[in-house]
Amino acid sequence: MKKRVLVVEDDLGFRKLLHFVLSQAYEVTVVENGQEAVETLQVLPVDLIVTDIDMPEMNGVELISFLKGHAVYQQIPVMVLSSFKPELLSAQISMTDIVGYFEKPLELKKLKESIDSIFRESVMA
Repeated sequence: MKKRVLVVEDDLGFRKLLHFVLSQAYEVTVVENGQEAVETLQVLPVDLIVTDIDMPEMNGVELISFLKGHAVYQQIPVMVLSSFKPELLSAQISMTDIVGYFEKPLELKKLKESIDSIFRESVMA
């Protein structure tokens, strides 16, 4: 059974690209913002979340805060995609709350390799 990845990205073109690349190896669900992610999580279990930070409705920082505030979601690994530098984000989120950070524009191959690594580690644990 394929692992399920939830991609949270407001840019339609980038969201479609991420879906295309990641769906070759995983079950991928894409949503436009954090609020849609929360709604999706209520009906669909996921193994990993890949989220943008700067989005309407509920941004990535708010989504991560929501996940960490609800025990049922705390164990889901979260990767961040952002055009913000990591040092600027660290004032908003704890880098220990995420398993990976990728600055946009990003190398999709590296993102895929990082996801593969996280799933390999979870099998070993």
